[in-house]
Amino acid sequence: MAFRRAPSSHRHSQRRLIRKRKFKSRLERQANPYTADEAKREEHFEFYPEDYFRPLGWPEVFGVDRAGLPIEVDLGAGFGALSIGLAQMYPDRNILAVEREGDRVDLICRKAAVEHTENMRVLHLEASYTVEYVLPRDSVAVIHLLFPDPWPKARHHKRRIVTEGFLSAIWNALTPGGEFRFATDSADYLEWTNERLASSLASGVWQTMPYPPPEARPQTDFEKTWISLGRELNYLCLRKVM
Repeated sequence: MAFRRAPSSHRHSQRRLIRKRKFKSRLERQANPYTADEAKREEHFEFYPEDYFRPLGWPEVFGVDRAGLPIEVDLGAGFGALSIGLAQMYPDRNILAVEREGDRVDLICRKAAVEHTENMRVLHLEASYTVEYVLPRDSVAVIHLLFPDPWPKARHHKRRIVTEGFLSAIWNALTPGGEFRFATDSADYLEWTNERLASSLASGVWQTMPYPPPEARPQTDFEKTWISLGRELNYLCLRKVM
């Protein structure tokens, strides 16, 4: 499969992130060591690619026995509520949780070990990097991006993860008919996203779809909190059209 190699600046950034996580993990183990069995169970759920700068091979991630099952990717998985909920709700699907914060990755792995979600793996990487360089083309059934940082101040808008390039990379990673599901508590961020979708919607490469109802999906921690506070939430579901 043809692929684009990540720019050197991205490669160096990811190497620094990985080295920092490994060093921090060593210190934590020295201060609060797990038993060997606990550590082994948690380690089982984190996937370490042989090459962080090439597309993943799904049989390597989930095992040959699960090859061919639909794959869902949770970008910015946070504390893992969505990923673990999906893995429990849909055992016939493979779930990949992508999270850049090492402490959260450890927590998700710990929860996965407790819940025995064998159809789930965790990848310690930044979301936009993963979408652009690590997800194989035409291979993911559903990509979730729920409640990303809205960066509300105008001078910070350039930090928002949703860009035309990001949406194009999402489209490339999805299978024909695959879905991109987006949620935000910021009406401004929803408008921003729709503006960046305008040309691709007009060209017919995306089709808007009803967002799955609450009974068909787990809720994130953020979603539960904001619903309890009465905050208005915004949902968007897009289907890839070939």
